[in-house]
Amino acid sequence: MRFNPPPNWPAPPPGWVPDQGWQPDPAWGPAPPGWQLWVDDDPVPATSPQAEAAVDVTAGTPPADVPAAGEPAGAEPGKPHRRRRRLLLVTGAVIGALVLVTGMVLGGIAGLTYYWKHGQRTSYDAGHAAYLRADCRAAITEYTRSLEHHPDQRITNLARQERDECQELVSVLDRVAGLDPGKAIEVNLDFIAGTRADVLRPPAKQQVVRLVTDASPKQFVNALLCGRLAEIEKIVGKGAKKSEWLPPVLLSCGRDREKAKLDVPAEDLYKRLRKEFPKSSQATKATAGLIRIKFARAKANKAKKFSQPRQIGSFSSSNGDARLHYQNCMPRKIELMFLGPETLTRPVKKCATCKEFRSEEAARNARCTGAPEVTISLKPGTYKVVIVDGPEYNQGVVYGVWTFRRGVAYGAGILALVPDA
Repeated sequence: MRFNPPPNWPAPPPGWVPDQGWQPDPAWGPAPPGWQLWVDDDPVPATSPQAEAAVDVTAGTPPADVPAAGEPAGAEPGKPHRRRRRLLLVTGAVIGALVLVTGMVLGGIAGLTYYWKHGQRTSYDAGHAAYLRADCRAAITEYTRSLEHHPDQRITNLARQERDECQELVSVLDRVAGLDPGKAIEVNLDFIAGTRADVLRPPAKQQVVRLVTDASPKQFVNALLCGRLAEIEKIVGKGAKKSEWLPPVLLSCGRDREKAKLDVPAEDLYKRLRKEFPKSSQATKATAGLIRIKFARAKANKAKKFSQPRQIGSFSSSNGDARLHYQNCMPRKIELMFLGPETLTRPVKKCATCKEFRSEEAARNARCTGAPEVTISLKPGTYKVVIVDGPEYNQGVVYGVWTFRRGVAYGAGILALVPDA
């Protein structure tokens, strides 16, 4: 009998015979209907009786019925010769059988190696295709199958490496399922930054986008993530509308820094929010944070404290507001910042005709003509007030606590006083 593989299976090496219990690779597909896997070899013509009876008689070989030289008289003619011939035939048969068995074993080993290589490659290709789709659960299954037999060391090394990378991603996806949003974002960021497999980053990035857009800032903002805000922004990118998710995150991170007494990082976050998203509802809250920080710093540094503005009259207020007239007699622009019943700021242009004074006496006797002035309506109540001047309102700060009453008008102004050193 001879093994007869169907045409859609790989051709086996010559002389290969499948072992007992051998099964074909499912990837090869089924054999055609009615296909015979085992067929009879061509029959060998039977030896003729004459051939079987023929004896090769060489010169000097006595006939079978003549006793050989040295045989005792009356002995059975040809008996020792027949024994030697039988021994040679048996020995030849044994040697032939050993050669045949050895050939079958070597052929079987070669055949198994061939089929193992083919099966390993087929499983690796399926795993790699899933790996490129970042479908790591399917990829791990195929990689594990390809590693059952590993005759090709190069394929084995690739399968192990990609399987390990996939196992790391699956571990991340399983871990974040039970974590709070902040910790889940942190785990995904660590994977994105640490993995060497670019094709496996998208699932982790998608998790970050979903967590950022679905969770409230309070749920995921913490000191660590605020320090990694640039990473989050890069990942989220166009995956979410920036003006919707970023302002509340900036505000929450600013408050987190402020609470930790990290005033400079908090100010930077508040300023960025006011600058990039001035129309956001979070911008006013960022302004309040800036006023709190600047007021506390001015007080701690014993900056100049402004006294209560003077009353200059009264007016009929339909909405119950107070009114402040403020004049900027400085050669630099200023910003008035109020934190109390409401939060508001007002910029005031610089005075082009004003100058700096070296003494309080000179400043008191100066006349401020043509100085820019603003009128501000405020809800009655007590306010923390900060006045900042200079480029980007950072050069100088004065502060005070002012109280305004309904229907009362107040007047105040500021001069540039730079005492001699």
